[in-house]
Amino acid sequence: MIRGVEDDAGSKSWEEAISGWRSNYAAAPTQLRNQRSDLLALVGRRLQAGWTGWHPERDQWYPGIPLVLVFDGGVQLELAWKT
Repeated sequence: MIRGVEDDAGSKSWEEAISGWRSNYAAAPTQLRNQRSDLLALVGRRLQAGWTGWHPERDQWYPGIPLVLVFDGGVQLELAWKT
């Protein structure tokens, strides 16, 4: 889900602290259909930052942690999937 970047995580779970949204892990086609207009609104925006759960010393990726992309204007896209 796409949300504005929040400044304070407080005592929220890691999932909610990223954007205030809790994953529902709906099937990919359903998520894409539900988020279509928000995703299309990202076309032409510049990517400002990104984050993922990669452990460089172990050369290992943690798939349970979402990929976070921050675009200009503070728009944040989070991609998460259930393994």
